[in-house]
Amino acid sequence: MPEKYANWSELPLLLTVEEAASLLRVHRNTVKNLLRKGKLAGTKVGRSWRIQREVLMAFVAAGGARGGDES
Repeated sequence: MPEKYANWSELPLLLTVEEAASLLRVHRNTVKNLLRKGKLAGTKVGRSWRIQREVLMAFVAAGGARGGDES
């Protein structure tokens, strides 16, 4: 969790790609690819993506893009 936030509940309700990438510790292009492929749910606002905090929390809890399936 970036130093700016102590826990998930302090995050904004809608996260930018950059904020989500920082939380996941991946490059912003990785987050954009996940959004385009439908592996991470998001909403386009103009030309920018927004990800709901709860959606990102569920994504992490499910094991990320693998969905918990490591086989």
